[in-house]
Amino acid sequence: MTLFVWNYVDYATGNWHAGGGIVVIAHDIERARALIALETSDAEKPCEALSTPPDFECACSCEREYIAIHPDAGCC
Repeated sequence: MTLFVWNYVDYATGNWHAGGGIVVIAHDIERARALIALETSDAEKPCEALSTPPDFECACSCEREYIAIHPDAGCC
């Protein structure tokens, strides 16, 4: 498994402030992006993480997939 981190990408959520950080553990980048597509389907546009390289990635010993989206709190 591999840990992928996008520090900040646009359209991570369907919120008014739609950017945010994304952390994914998956077998490969294609599976990570498939999980992101499922989790961000309510955003106005496709999430930038679907087309930009992650800011960080490393092998990990985790045995299950994981995704966390940390939404941009914006000014509110």
